[in-house]
Amino acid sequence: MQVREILSTHLPDAVIAAVIFTIFNIYTDEVVGPFSIILDFLLHVVAIFLGFIVINAIWNSVFGSEAT
Repeated sequence: MQVREILSTHLPDAVIAAVIFTIFNIYTDEVVGPFSIILDFLLHVVAIFLGFIVINAIWNSVFGSEAT
C-alpha cells in the first residue's frame, strides 16, 4: 500500500475514534485545559492510526491481501 492509500483508508477512522475517546476523557474529568485536551487527542490519533496499520499488515500477511 502506498502512503496516500494508507492515509485515506485509516486516518478518518482514527480521527473519529480519537474524538470519541477525547470526549469521554473530558466527560470523566481525566483531562482539563486546552493543552491537555489537544495533546490527548493527538496521542490518540497517532496510537489508533499506528494500530490500524499494524493490524492491517498482520491481517494481510496471515490471510493475504485478497481477504481485505
